[in-house]
Amino acid sequence: MMCDVVGRKPVLVVNMILGLLKSSSLLAVNCLGLSLYWYFGLSVAASALPVAISASLWVTDRTSVSERVRFFALLAGVMDVELIITPLLSSVAKPRTCLAIAVFCSAAAVVAATCCFVESLPPGRR
Repeated sequence: MMCDVVGRKPVLVVNMILGLLKSSSLLAVNCLGLSLYWYFGLSVAASALPVAISASLWVTDRTSVSERVRFFALLAGVMDVELIITPLLSSVAKPRTCLAIAVFCSAAAVVAATCCFVESLPPGRR
């Protein structure tokens, strides 16, 4: 896996950046009339590095066996929160507002992955 070669944190950061580019391209499609193929191309690129696998490996590396259930539950909740918030938000807000919030959340994820995550795989194990 790519995260075994270069480390967990770089793969997580790249995946978050791809997510930011993906949501930004969808906003550009809506606001600027950019081709929808940009969104689909970035979706394919983001799918090549699945964030769930990298995040799960990071949790496995950083936690003890007794802590893993709690952290995996937190990870699942954070990843699934968009399935609850998106329909609620789209029922009361305009599409551009929803897309702008998605871009903001993606940017926050990039900042969090860059500043808050530490590398969990020592260089000797790569």
